[in-house]
Amino acid sequence: MKIAFAGTPEIAATILQSIIDKKDHQVVCVITSVDKPSGRGRKLKPSPVKKIALENNLTLMQPDSPKSEEFINEFKNYQCDVLLVVAYGHILTEELLETPHYGSVNIHASLLPKYRGAAPIQRAILNGDKKSGLTFMKMTKGLDSGPMSKRFKLR
Repeated sequence: MKIAFAGTPEIAATILQSIIDKKDHQVVCVITSVDKPSGRGRKLKPSPVKKIALENNLTLMQPDSPKSEEFINEFKNYQCDVLLVVAYGHILTEELLETPHYGSVNIHASLLPKYRGAAPIQRAILNGDKKSGLTFMKMTKGLDSGPMSKRFKLR
């Protein structure tokens, strides 16, 4: 299966590396956020996902806006079967989500609908939750609101 992957932080990088290591699927492109200034020197710092993509010689896309027509047209050229999104940090257009042959899937780090949106792990910890988990869902234009296909509970 031809996979396009979109993600930014360490949790996304870990999942991307797992997909690469299994060698069951072809990662045709990786989408991540633009490098951000970090530290006292405010030097540009690549995302953990970018580092994994570069280490594995994968095609990397870092659009200023994933909603831009230019980016969406370039993405369509990869003719992927599925777009897998893990903590990318941007809301994606319906046009982009529907481009892959089988659509787009999100892995969200909470038991949705609880902690929809950003920082679900941190919010679960701050609220003292004893359990959380992962939710796999088909993506739609709403924020973490598509139909859920699988939930995994973790303690």
